[in-house]
Amino acid sequence: MMVFPGPLRVFHEVVRAGSVRAASDALGVSASSITRQIQQLEHQMGASLLDRSSTGVTPTHAGRLMAQFAQSVVMEYDALRADINEQRGLKGHIRIAAVESTMGKVVGAVTALRAQHAHATFSLSMLPAGRVIEAVKNNEVDVGVTFCAAPDPDLSVLARYVEPIVLAVSPDHDWAWKDSVALQELAHVPVGVPESTFGVRAMLDAQARKAGVKLLMALTTSSFEALRAFARSGAVSVLPRMSFDSDRRANLLKMVRIDAAPLNETTADVIVLKKRRPSRLLKLFYAELERMH
Repeated sequence: MMVFPGPLRVFHEVVRAGSVRAASDALGVSASSITRQIQQLEHQMGASLLDRSSTGVTPTHAGRLMAQFAQSVVMEYDALRADINEQRGLKGHIRIAAVESTMGKVVGAVTALRAQHAHATFSLSMLPAGRVIEAVKNNEVDVGVTFCAAPDPDLSVLARYVEPIVLAVSPDHDWAWKDSVALQELAHVPVGVPESTFGVRAMLDAQARKAGVKLLMALTTSSFEALRAFARSGAVSVLPRMSFDSDRRANLLKMVRIDAAPLNETTADVIVLKKRRPSRLLKLFYAELERMH
Protein backbone atom coordinates (compact mmCIF):
# COMPACT_ATOMS: atom_id res chain seq x y z
CA MET A 1 0.00 0.00 0.00
CA MET A 2 1.36 3.43 -0.94
CA VAL A 3 2.16 5.63 2.07
CA PHE A 4 3.09 9.27 2.37
CA PRO A 5 4.64 10.89 0.43
CA GLY A 6 2.65 8.96 -2.24
CA PRO A 7 2.77 11.17 -5.37
CA LEU A 8 6.28 12.38 -4.57
CA ARG A 9 7.58 8.84 -4.07
CA VAL A 10 5.88 7.80 -7.30
CA PHE A 11 7.44 10.70 -9.19
CA HIS A 12 10.86 10.00 -7.69
CA GLU A 13 10.67 6.37 -8.80
CA VAL A 14 9.43 7.21 -12.31
CA VAL A 15 12.36 9.58 -12.88
CA ARG A 16 14.82 7.10 -11.38
CA ALA A 17 13.49 4.15 -13.40
CA GLY A 18 12.98 6.09 -16.63
CA SER A 19 9.52 4.74 -17.36
CA VAL A 20 6.06 4.39 -15.85
CA ARG A 21 6.13 0.62 -16.42
CA ALA A 22 9.44 0.13 -14.62
CA ALA A 23 8.23 2.31 -11.72
CA SER A 24 5.02 0.28 -11.60
CA ASP A 25 7.00 -2.94 -11.24
CA ALA A 26 9.31 -1.46 -8.59
CA LEU A 27 6.53 0.00 -6.45
CA GLY A 28 3.89 -2.68 -6.96
CA VAL A 29 1.40 0.00 -8.05
CA SER A 30 -0.59 -0.08 -11.28
CA ALA A 31 0.65 1.99 -14.19
CA SER A 32 -2.70 3.78 -14.38
CA SER A 33 -2.44 4.81 -10.72
CA ILE A 34 1.07 6.13 -11.31
CA THR A 35 -0.10 8.10 -14.34
CA ARG A 36 -2.95 9.66 -12.33
CA GLN A 37 -0.60 10.70 -9.51
CA ILE A 38 1.86 12.27 -11.96
CA GLN A 39 -0.99 14.16 -13.61
CA GLN A 40 -2.09 15.35 -10.16
CA LEU A 41 1.38 16.73 -9.49
CA GLU A 42 1.49 18.43 -12.89
CA HIS A 43 -1.89 20.01 -12.21
CA GLN A 44 -0.77 21.25 -8.80
CA MET A 45 2.49 22.69 -10.21
CA GLY A 46 0.85 24.13 -13.31
CA ALA A 47 3.64 22.71 -15.47
CA SER A 48 4.54 19.61 -17.43
CA LEU A 49 7.00 17.52 -15.42
CA LEU A 50 7.80 14.73 -17.86
CA ASP A 51 8.53 14.42 -21.55
CA ARG A 52 6.95 11.18 -22.69
CA SER A 53 8.10 9.00 -25.59
CA SER A 54 7.76 5.42 -26.79
CA THR A 55 11.02 4.54 -24.99
CA GLY A 56 10.15 6.06 -21.60
CA VAL A 57 10.10 9.41 -19.85
CA THR A 58 12.61 12.15 -19.09
CA PRO A 59 12.04 15.08 -16.71
CA THR A 60 11.48 18.56 -18.09
CA HIS A 61 13.26 21.52 -16.50
CA ALA A 62 10.38 21.79 -14.02
CA GLY A 63 10.51 18.03 -13.60
CA ARG A 64 14.18 18.10 -12.64
CA LEU A 65 13.43 20.66 -9.93
CA MET A 66 10.54 18.50 -8.73
CA ALA A 67 12.75 15.40 -8.80
CA GLN A 68 15.30 17.05 -6.50
CA PHE A 69 12.54 18.07 -4.10
CA ALA A 70 10.87 14.65 -4.23
CA GLN A 71 14.14 12.87 -3.50
CA SER A 72 14.84 15.03 -0.43
CA VAL A 73 11.30 14.53 0.94
CA VAL A 74 11.37 10.77 0.35
CA MET A 75 14.76 10.43 2.07
CA GLU A 76 13.67 12.52 5.06
CA TYR A 77 10.48 10.50 5.37
CA ASP A 78 12.29 7.16 5.16
CA ALA A 79 14.84 8.25 7.79
CA LEU A 80 12.08 9.40 10.14
CA ARG A 81 10.11 6.21 9.63
CA ALA A 82 13.24 4.11 10.29
CA ASP A 83 13.87 5.95 13.58
CA ILE A 84 10.26 5.45 14.69
CA ASN A 85 10.35 1.77 13.74
CA GLU A 86 13.55 1.28 15.73
CA GLN A 87 11.93 2.84 18.80
CA ARG A 88 9.00 0.44 18.40
CA GLY A 89 11.38 -2.51 18.17
CA LEU A 90 10.68 -3.15 14.51
CA LYS A 91 13.33 -4.14 12.01
CA GLY A 92 15.57 -1.57 10.37
CA HIS A 93 16.85 -2.23 6.85
CA ILE A 94 20.04 -0.91 5.24
CA ARG A 95 20.79 -1.02 1.50
CA ILE A 96 24.45 -1.27 0.49
CA ALA A 97 26.32 -1.29 -2.81
CA ALA A 98 30.01 -2.20 -2.90
CA VAL A 99 32.77 -3.12 -5.30
CA GLU A 100 33.80 -6.77 -5.23
CA SER A 101 37.17 -6.28 -3.55
CA THR A 102 35.55 -4.81 -0.41
CA MET A 103 32.84 -7.44 0.03
CA GLY A 104 34.62 -9.29 2.85
CA LYS A 105 35.10 -6.10 4.86
CA VAL A 106 31.53 -4.93 4.26
CA VAL A 107 30.12 -8.26 5.40
CA GLY A 108 32.35 -7.95 8.48
CA ALA A 109 30.74 -4.57 9.24
CA VAL A 110 27.28 -6.10 8.75
CA THR A 111 28.13 -8.95 11.13
CA ALA A 112 29.50 -6.54 13.74
CA LEU A 113 26.35 -4.42 13.72
CA ARG A 114 24.03 -7.44 13.84
CA ALA A 115 25.91 -8.70 16.90
CA GLN A 116 24.59 -5.62 18.72
CA HIS A 117 21.31 -5.11 16.83
CA ALA A 118 19.91 -8.46 15.75
CA HIS A 119 16.80 -6.78 14.33
CA ALA A 120 18.82 -5.10 11.57
CA THR A 121 18.55 -6.51 8.04
CA PHE A 122 20.63 -5.69 4.98
CA SER A 123 20.62 -5.95 1.21
CA LEU A 124 24.05 -5.95 -0.42
CA SER A 125 24.67 -5.50 -4.15
CA MET A 126 28.02 -6.06 -5.84
CA LEU A 127 28.50 -3.41 -8.54
CA PRO A 128 31.30 -1.84 -10.58
CA ALA A 129 32.75 1.34 -9.06
CA GLY A 130 30.82 3.70 -11.34
CA ARG A 131 27.52 1.98 -10.66
CA VAL A 132 28.10 2.18 -6.90
CA ILE A 133 28.36 5.96 -7.21
CA GLU A 134 25.27 6.08 -9.43
CA ALA A 135 23.27 3.94 -6.99
CA VAL A 136 24.14 6.23 -4.07
CA LYS A 137 23.27 9.38 -6.03
CA ASN A 138 19.94 7.92 -7.20
CA ASN A 139 19.01 6.85 -3.64
CA GLU A 140 18.92 3.21 -4.71
CA VAL A 141 21.13 2.41 -1.70
CA ASP A 142 21.87 4.03 1.66
CA VAL A 143 25.65 3.70 1.51
CA GLY A 144 28.25 2.69 -1.05
CA VAL A 145 31.82 1.41 -0.95
CA THR A 146 33.56 2.25 -4.20
CA PHE A 147 37.00 2.57 -5.74
CA CYS A 148 38.77 5.94 -6.13
CA ALA A 149 35.68 8.15 -5.89
CA ALA A 150 36.21 11.47 -7.66
CA PRO A 151 35.10 14.66 -5.85
CA ASP A 152 31.35 15.13 -6.28
CA PRO A 153 29.23 17.95 -4.79
CA ASP A 154 26.37 15.50 -4.13
CA LEU A 155 28.45 13.00 -2.15
CA SER A 156 30.22 12.83 1.19
CA VAL A 157 33.17 10.50 1.73
CA LEU A 158 32.83 9.04 5.23
CA ALA A 159 36.08 7.10 5.11
CA ARG A 160 38.91 6.58 2.65
CA TYR A 161 41.41 3.73 2.85
CA VAL A 162 44.53 3.15 0.80
CA GLU A 163 43.74 0.14 -1.39
CA PRO A 164 46.66 -0.41 -3.76
CA ILE A 165 46.46 -2.22 -7.07
CA VAL A 166 48.96 -5.06 -6.79
CA LEU A 167 49.99 -8.38 -8.28
CA ALA A 168 48.77 -11.70 -6.92
CA VAL A 169 51.15 -14.64 -7.48
CA SER A 170 51.45 -18.16 -6.11
CA PRO A 171 54.08 -18.82 -3.39
CA ASP A 172 56.25 -20.76 -5.87
CA HIS A 173 56.19 -18.07 -8.57
CA ASP A 174 59.55 -16.47 -9.47
CA TRP A 175 58.23 -13.11 -8.26
CA ALA A 176 56.89 -14.34 -4.91
CA TRP A 177 60.03 -13.22 -3.07
CA LYS A 178 60.00 -9.72 -4.57
CA ASP A 179 58.62 -6.65 -2.80
CA SER A 180 57.80 -4.97 -6.12
CA VAL A 181 58.24 -5.24 -9.88
CA ALA A 182 58.45 -2.54 -12.53
CA LEU A 183 55.37 -1.98 -14.65
CA GLN A 184 57.50 -2.67 -17.73
CA GLU A 185 58.05 -6.25 -16.56
CA LEU A 186 54.35 -6.97 -17.06
CA ALA A 187 54.86 -6.66 -20.80
CA HIS A 188 56.78 -9.97 -20.75
CA VAL A 189 54.51 -12.22 -18.65
CA PRO A 190 50.88 -13.30 -19.20
CA VAL A 191 48.64 -11.48 -16.73
CA GLY A 192 45.03 -11.70 -15.66
CA VAL A 193 43.18 -8.37 -15.46
CA PRO A 194 39.67 -7.15 -14.66
CA GLU A 195 37.39 -6.07 -17.50
CA SER A 196 37.60 -2.49 -18.79
CA THR A 197 34.49 -1.44 -16.82
CA PHE A 198 36.40 -1.84 -13.53
CA GLY A 199 38.08 1.11 -11.86
CA VAL A 200 41.13 -1.09 -11.21
CA ARG A 201 41.52 -1.69 -14.94
CA ALA A 202 41.09 1.99 -15.80
CA MET A 203 43.89 2.91 -13.39
CA LEU A 204 46.14 0.12 -14.70
CA ASP A 205 45.55 1.09 -18.34
CA ALA A 206 46.27 4.76 -17.61
CA GLN A 207 49.63 3.94 -16.03
CA ALA A 208 50.53 1.46 -18.78
CA ARG A 209 49.84 4.10 -21.46
CA LYS A 210 51.89 6.67 -19.54
CA ALA A 211 54.81 4.26 -19.31
CA GLY A 212 54.46 3.11 -22.92
CA VAL A 213 53.88 -0.47 -21.78
CA LYS A 214 51.68 -2.92 -23.70
CA LEU A 215 50.43 -5.53 -21.26
CA LEU A 216 50.22 -9.19 -22.23
CA MET A 217 46.63 -9.78 -21.12
CA ALA A 218 46.12 -13.54 -21.03
CA LEU A 219 42.84 -13.42 -19.11
CA THR A 220 40.24 -10.63 -18.96
CA THR A 221 37.29 -11.27 -16.65
CA SER A 222 34.61 -9.65 -14.52
CA SER A 223 35.31 -12.16 -11.72
CA PHE A 224 37.91 -11.50 -9.05
CA GLU A 225 37.59 -15.15 -8.01
CA ALA A 226 38.64 -16.15 -11.54
CA LEU A 227 41.66 -13.85 -11.23
CA ARG A 228 42.57 -15.38 -7.86
CA ALA A 229 42.29 -18.88 -9.33
CA PHE A 230 44.41 -17.79 -12.31
CA ALA A 231 47.13 -16.59 -9.93
CA ARG A 232 46.94 -19.75 -7.82
CA SER A 233 47.54 -21.77 -11.02
CA GLY A 234 50.93 -20.11 -11.42
CA ALA A 235 50.09 -17.01 -13.47
CA VAL A 236 50.05 -13.35 -12.45
CA SER A 237 46.83 -11.40 -11.74
CA VAL A 238 46.28 -7.69 -11.20
CA LEU A 239 43.94 -7.13 -8.25
CA PRO A 240 43.15 -4.71 -5.43
CA ARG A 241 45.04 -5.84 -2.31
CA MET A 242 41.89 -6.34 -0.23
CA SER A 243 40.38 -8.74 -2.78
CA PHE A 244 42.71 -11.62 -1.88
CA ASP A 245 43.32 -11.08 1.84
CA SER A 246 42.02 -14.55 2.71
CA ASP A 247 44.34 -16.21 0.16
CA ARG A 248 47.29 -14.30 1.61
CA ARG A 249 46.44 -15.36 5.16
CA ALA A 250 46.21 -18.98 4.00
CA ASN A 251 49.55 -18.60 2.13
CA LEU A 252 47.83 -19.49 -1.14
CA LEU A 253 48.87 -16.22 -2.78
CA LYS A 254 51.58 -13.63 -2.29
CA MET A 255 51.28 -9.89 -2.89
CA VAL A 256 53.80 -8.05 -5.05
CA ARG A 257 53.58 -4.28 -5.43
CA ILE A 258 53.78 -2.64 -8.85
CA ASP A 259 56.47 0.02 -8.99
CA ALA A 260 54.15 2.85 -10.10
CA ALA A 261 53.19 5.38 -7.41
CA PRO A 262 49.57 6.03 -8.57
CA LEU A 263 48.79 2.31 -8.33
CA ASN A 264 49.99 2.28 -4.72
CA GLU A 265 47.83 5.27 -3.76
CA THR A 266 44.41 4.13 -4.99
CA THR A 267 41.63 4.07 -2.41
CA ALA A 268 38.48 2.30 -1.26
CA ASP A 269 35.92 4.96 -0.30
CA VAL A 270 32.77 4.82 1.83
CA ILE A 271 30.31 7.26 0.24
CA VAL A 272 26.84 8.57 1.07
CA LEU A 273 24.48 11.13 -0.40
CA LYS A 274 25.35 14.46 1.20
CA LYS A 275 21.76 15.58 1.74
CA ARG A 276 20.64 12.31 3.35
CA ARG A 277 19.62 12.41 7.01
CA PRO A 278 20.68 9.00 8.30
CA SER A 279 18.61 7.04 10.77
CA ARG A 280 20.18 6.04 14.07
CA LEU A 281 20.78 2.51 12.78
CA LEU A 282 22.42 3.83 9.62
CA LYS A 283 24.75 6.03 11.68
CA LEU A 284 25.84 2.97 13.63
CA PHE A 285 26.54 1.13 10.39
CA TYR A 286 28.55 4.08 9.08
CA ALA A 287 30.71 3.78 12.20
CA GLU A 288 31.30 0.08 11.55
CA LEU A 289 32.30 0.78 7.94
CA GLU A 290 34.73 3.46 9.11
CA ARG A 291 36.45 0.80 11.23
CA MET A 292 36.51 -1.84 8.50
CA HIS A 293 40.13 -1.41 7.38
